[in-house]
Amino acid sequence: MLASKPYRVLLWLLTLFVTAWVGSHVTFLFQPFVVIFNVLFLPLVLAFVLYYLIAPVVKFLEGRKTPRTAAILGVFLVLLVGGGLLVATIGNAAYWQLLDLVERFPTYLQQLQDAAGRAQLPSFLEPFGIEERFSLEQIIEWFTDWLLGALPTVGTGVGALVNFVTSAALSLILLPVVLYYLLKERESLMGHLLQLVPDRFQPIVKNTAKDIDRGLASFIQGQLLVSFSVGLMMYIGLLIVGIEHALVLSLIGLVTNLIPYLGPILGAIPALVVGFVSAPILGAQVLLVVIVVQQLESLLITPQVMGRKLAAHPLAIILSLIIIGSLIGIVGLFLAMPIFVILKIILGHAFVSYRKAVSMEQQADPGQR
Repeated sequence: MLASKPYRVLLWLLTLFVTAWVGSHVTFLFQPFVVIFNVLFLPLVLAFVLYYLIAPVVKFLEGRKTPRTAAILGVFLVLLVGGGLLVATIGNAAYWQLLDLVERFPTYLQQLQDAAGRAQLPSFLEPFGIEERFSLEQIIEWFTDWLLGALPTVGTGVGALVNFVTSAALSLILLPVVLYYLLKERESLMGHLLQLVPDRFQPIVKNTAKDIDRGLASFIQGQLLVSFSVGLMMYIGLLIVGIEHALVLSLIGLVTNLIPYLGPILGAIPALVVGFVSAPILGAQVLLVVIVVQQLESLLITPQVMGRKLAAHPLAIILSLIIIGSLIGIVGLFLAMPIFVILKIILGHAFVSYRKAVSMEQQADPGQR
């Protein structure tokens, strides 16, 4: 009985339950790990993203007989100079536009709420009594409260300033170090990983790790290219219609486009609010820009860049966003798809290995069929 499969599964579930219960009652034991995780999380995520962007360039330079260390340092130098120029030009302009937008956005929302108070729901909805339950002003008020809560706030006090400066300094120090060793020791990392695995599982783990590496590289490179294209098209369109804060509004669209399905909607909201509050005709023009950009992205850019690499049902992606977002928070919305890619590949290899094992058992003992 003790060696039976149901008993082992039950034992694992009981172990997980006891571990979770103990962890919830002695949280102080895990506090050091939480602090370490918070410090390392952002540099590690950024390092892996940059790794998949820089690794092809380093490999290309190595193919041209450039030593790996020299190739890495050369790419770092280009990134440093290019990043400095971007911060001095686009970053500086976006910073001041963002400050102005954050300062004026509550006023925009208040104007939107006042306009909604003067508006009425369509007459065809009156027989349903919708206005008695939910007035347009209430809907806008709920939306305003939610959006104001999502706006960035500036921490007050010396403690908040010290924490921010410390986290930023640690990230700036750790990011290039982690990225350098990922690029420099990428082959040996696989060897170290395989040493932790029993010999009979090493081929499976090696193939799975290679597929994860290819899957993440394809997704990250493609998604960033698509988002950059969306941000550029948004910027051009918003400049044409003449809306204020065009640069920062397009950057918001660029960043939120990294979130599948929900991102384009979230990224369009600030531009639409600014447009309709400024003038109804401007709001209609901004809406047209958003529709055109999203149609170009979904019908032209994404199929060409991403193809059908994920091969996942939209419902599975949305559920991943909901589950991972609820566990990690807003950062989880950006990490949901990479995590989904990793889990999909792992489960796919596990299923194939299981089918092979069952097939081998049946061939060894035909009487079990």
